[in-house]
Amino acid sequence: MQMRTQVCTSRAVHRSIPHLPLSLLPLRRGLVSYPIDWISSMASSYRIGVDVGGTNTDAVILDVRNAQGPNRGVIAFHKTPTTSPNVTDGIEAAVKSVLDQSQIPPSQIACLTIGTTHFINAIIEHDARRLAPVAIIRLSKSFTREVPPFSDFPPALAKIMNGHYGYVDGGLHIDGSQEAPIVEEQVVEQCALIRKKGIDAVVISGVFSPIDDHFHQEDRVRQIVQRELPGADVVCSSDVSQIGFLERENASILNASILKFARRTIRGFRAAMKRLNLNCALYLTQNDGTLIDAPSAARLPIRTFSSGPTNSMRGAAYLGLQDAGEDKKERTATIVVDIGGTTSDVGVLLPSGFPRQASAYVTVAGVKINFGMPHIESIGLGGGSIVRVDGDKVTVGPDSVGHFLDSRATVFGGDTLTATDIAVAAGEKIGNPELVRHLSQTTVSRAKARMKAMLERVIDMMKTSPAPLPVLLVGGGSVIAPTELEGVSSVVCPPFHSVANAVGAAISKVGGTVDSIQNTSQQSVSEIVEQAKALAIERAVAAGASRETVYVAEVDTMPLQYVANQVRVIVRAVGELSPDGFPANIAAGTSEDDGETDEDMYTEAEKDRSARDGAEEAPAVDIDTYRPTVVKNPETGVDEWIISELDLEWLADGCYVLGCAGGGSPFSEYLRLRDQIRAGYKMRVIDASSLKDDALVYCT
Repeated sequence: MQMRTQVCTSRAVHRSIPHLPLSLLPLRRGLVSYPIDWISSMASSYRIGVDVGGTNTDAVILDVRNAQGPNRGVIAFHKTPTTSPNVTDGIEAAVKSVLDQSQIPPSQIACLTIGTTHFINAIIEHDARRLAPVAIIRLSKSFTREVPPFSDFPPALAKIMNGHYGYVDGGLHIDGSQEAPIVEEQVVEQCALIRKKGIDAVVISGVFSPIDDHFHQEDRVRQIVQRELPGADVVCSSDVSQIGFLERENASILNASILKFARRTIRGFRAAMKRLNLNCALYLTQNDGTLIDAPSAARLPIRTFSSGPTNSMRGAAYLGLQDAGEDKKERTATIVVDIGGTTSDVGVLLPSGFPRQASAYVTVAGVKINFGMPHIESIGLGGGSIVRVDGDKVTVGPDSVGHFLDSRATVFGGDTLTATDIAVAAGEKIGNPELVRHLSQTTVSRAKARMKAMLERVIDMMKTSPAPLPVLLVGGGSVIAPTELEGVSSVVCPPFHSVANAVGAAISKVGGTVDSIQNTSQQSVSEIVEQAKALAIERAVAAGASRETVYVAEVDTMPLQYVANQVRVIVRAVGELSPDGFPANIAAGTSEDDGETDEDMYTEAEKDRSARDGAEEAPAVDIDTYRPTVVKNPETGVDEWIISELDLEWLADGCYVLGCAGGGSPFSEYLRLRDQIRAGYKMRVIDASSLKDDALVYCT
């Protein structure tokens, strides 16, 4: 395999001399270029990017006029611990620091862009303070009742979110024809039940609603619900995601449950801006690397769930890749490895400059959804990963000291050997190197080899061909990574790698997306694509992009299975923020209001763990030692395999793989059979050879 190494020498300089002026830190030229006319017309070119992580909050000020300069436009940066429960305190401290460093007046800031994992963390942590119970109204007269809502939710999460669900007539067939019309009286009846339970977050989920261009069933039901339940948050599943009923409904439930929390959080961001005298526009970053204005983020916070890894990848490319005056077709994909304190997140940056999206369903906190997110693989390797020595065997992780690195790691006087200690023993200058002098060269070499093998394996998983690809290292834990990796053309650790996520937020573009299902009986696919391109460009411009910078970044067409003349078209156009200003609703900072003021957004109690503590979690399974339950039937003397829930899960996955997805996903049938097991029914499997000659066999 080809192996070439290129490590940015400023990594050590930047870490060991943090007060070095930014102008003296060399930066590699990246993928972003701006039209000269657009730059010269800008009233203000300064942007602030913030990324709120679970451990640290990072901020940078970027001058886009100097994007091609030696600093890549970075004026100032700051890293501070993330504050909890009020993350706005950390944001305010970080932004104030970069403003003080740069001496740029707040009036000269064009926009503040925030990437945050705050919303998804509320779901992952099952935080009952921030999650609301949800009512679901399903539109289907004949189908879906055997698999009710919340069927595949983890018990702890379902306990918090499952407020009510009911069924009304409605729904479509796969060809777009109506299964049944909406019956208003049924909807009103469901609203009465929801009102009685005191629930004010409602999801409307209709079968095949994303292709409902004629009946508009979900919209009609939404109007009825808003009339019957004034002030309720109403989420239509077709506004959240596309084809894939259960997964679309799940995504809508997650979105509805955090709406109030999202509004409070965004108002908290605005309150911090007010205290800092920032009157600029507020944006949040989305899963695909583009911006979403604050009011839209308050309505669809699910769009920000995976913005953290996306920001890291975009920032890494901006800081670490060579300038691309070359034709885009000549660019290759790039592997981005973001090493934190506990894990390493690995993603692929496409030649377009945007992350490769997950091609199938993704799972959030154990809930399967079909909302677009970047394809990320994570491994338990970080700067705080614990290193254990057992004779000749050396292991690294997956457990970590996490944010206690500066007190528990050996180089900081602690009693735990970590991956950072190994890096220091190998020559890195962090903490007190004298404290790891006792480590043998054999131990250091074996630990480094183990970390190298872990990274090579996950990188190889992300590649789609044997050809070597460049690797960009970012994150505070990147010092533990080796300088040579097999199957990699180059390893680059750019300056400001520790705040690449905030840089990625600052350089985010404005996007316009078209994701629709069209009929091809009256027009060709190429005609449909061209129309979608034009519409995506207009949507990007309407969202605040400068028209002369907009280009089409993604085009995808997928014929629908089992139905004639239907094709799904996805087109994404992106461009730079317009120098002429922002849409009025964005600049004004308007968003939904639920009666709270800016100053009392974060009056939160201690985290409520009652839902998680009261729910039974599935025990961990050792795949290598697991054996199915096989017993001899005392009446027949035949060995019988008693199917367990775990067996059923693995059988469903195997059927999906071996069937090459033909016939669709077996997931809904898995849920039905699993519920039968939980209801006390027993499923038995016997060998066909044990059947008697006169046995009756039924095929279903």
